[in-house]
Amino acid sequence: MPRIRILLITVLAVLALAVAGAVQASAQKTATGTLAASVGPGFTISFTQNGKKVKTLKAGTYKITVKDKSTMHNFHLFGHGINKKTVVSTKSTVVWNVKFVVKGTYRYHCDAHPTILFGSFKVK
Repeated sequence: MPRIRILLITVLAVLALAVAGAVQASAQKTATGTLAASVGPGFTISFTQNGKKVKTLKAGTYKITVKDKSTMHNFHLFGHGINKKTVVSTKSTVVWNVKFVVKGTYRYHCDAHPTILFGSFKVK
């Protein structure tokens, strides 16, 4: 009888951990919104939501699709614990899941041309 009880407790513990892990993974994948970022091919940089320039965002997790269309630029997003960037010498499309937790100003620019290609937005 004690072996069955131990086996049952072990099985229940494993199931509880599996469910907790699945819930956490699901919560991490759930995005507050979808954003788009791009740089290049000329001297352009953008950060948009539904086709409009982002000026403010609610705190939360966002899925950001970044299109780096030039080998002379990159897209660098930073501020309050966020530091994500593409590579200057490579064209690429990447998807980032970014969690904006801290209210304040966040910035983006091209590391090769930070005084020409830049922008910012606030998280409320």
